[in-house]
Amino acid sequence: MSEAITIKGLKVAYESDIEILRGVDVLGGANTLTAIIGPNGAGKSTLLKGVAGVAPVTGGEIHLGGQRIEALNAAQRVGAGVSFVPQEASVFGQMTVLENLRLGGWHRRYDKAWLERRIAFCGDLFHSIKPHPERRAGDLSGGQQKLVEIARGLVSEPRPLLPDEPTAGPSPVMAREVYREIARLKESRSATVLLVE
Repeated sequence: MSEAITIKGLKVAYESDIEILRGVDVLGGANTLTAIIGPNGAGKSTLLKGVAGVAPVTGGEIHLGGQRIEALNAAQRVGAGVSFVPQEASVFGQMTVLENLRLGGWHRRYDKAWLERRIAFCGDLFHSIKPHPERRAGDLSGGQQKLVEIARGLVSEPRPLLPDEPTAGPSPVMAREVYREIARLKESRSATVLLVE
């Protein structure tokens, strides 16, 4: 079940003397879509990376439901239910769509019945990738690949899903589909989404 995410006074610094974020507060309600927008270089992607544990948090708090997670490493945050979809392409092109989705549940790979249910569910979410489960992901269009990445992020039943600029790169037609499918997640109230664009 997805839960609210609350960020209080978040600070992120890649170098000890260069703070990128200096005390950011964000509230993402449970089962809602919260969009973070702003100009290039404002620190939007850094915010998501800080929440996901792939950028160094130097201060503040991150609450996921009733749990504080800022002290957890990236792998522990995945175990706590954080799912980050980076802006950079992260699809495994030589693997099929299904194989890519299976990686989304890697931390629960021994629970085979659960994993197969989640793969089937997430593989059916997005209309443009649903017909292609056995196709190599690298042969799909850029927008379809982004939908594979989002579907893979949803396999783990994330408490928050963190897509970083999911429409960067795909054609305008595919960008509209990416937005349409993310909006469907909001309408079904099936995920807490904290989106950067």
